[in-house]
Amino acid sequence: MSKFKALFASAVLATVASGIASLPANSASTRQYDWSGIYFGAHAGGAWSNATALDVEATGSAFTTGNGEIFEVDPSGFVGGGHAGLQKQWGDWVVGADVSYSYSGISRTITSPIFPASDTIGVKIENLFMAVGRIGYADDNWLLYGKGGYASADVSLNLADRFNQLNYAQDSKQNGWTVGGGLEYAPVRNVIIGVDYSYIDFGSFTGSGSTAFGAETYRVDTVVHAVTGRLSFKFGDEPSLATRRR
Repeated sequence: MSKFKALFASAVLATVASGIASLPANSASTRQYDWSGIYFGAHAGGAWSNATALDVEATGSAFTTGNGEIFEVDPSGFVGGGHAGLQKQWGDWVVGADVSYSYSGISRTITSPIFPASDTIGVKIENLFMAVGRIGYADDNWLLYGKGGYASADVSLNLADRFNQLNYAQDSKQNGWTVGGGLEYAPVRNVIIGVDYSYIDFGSFTGSGSTAFGAETYRVDTVVHAVTGRLSFKFGDEPSLATRRR
């Protein structure tokens, strides 16, 4: 009986060894996730901004007492919208491009530090658009990436004096640049979830107008920090067995 068991065990071991020997080299790599393809999806999160409005009128204005006075508004709020992109993987490196549009509720109105009894200053940032290049490092179905490119948004400045019934509005499309990065995870082939951070510098815009009390000219400088969660759906051909191997 013991001889039979020994022969049976030997036969099983020989069968297993034969099966292992017949596997293709680096067969474990066939489970490697491929990030190549096109994708689209939605994102949502929050943003905060460092926004200032500098009075550049030499004689002051209806809302200031002299040239060089500055309002620091620093609005914050919700951002959310859609994105799309394409990317290609070479080994562990992934290179691509991404465009996104976000509705934004980034806004704040403060009491004037100069005339606190009567005046308010508000800043609103809307219609955030970004077009960026991305480069990332993949570890199977995880991707860590950095990005950089172009950004734009509609930035509005509003000043009000309720005692004198004065209002001044200044709107501009501000263009700038963005850098940032993020981390993504693909739980299944066509679904990607992740978190993304963007630092966006819109530079400055100077606009002019007038009220019943005279000319108004303000330079608005805006920087935005945005953090969003992303859900994407990716489409692309499954790589061949040969291209998956390392």
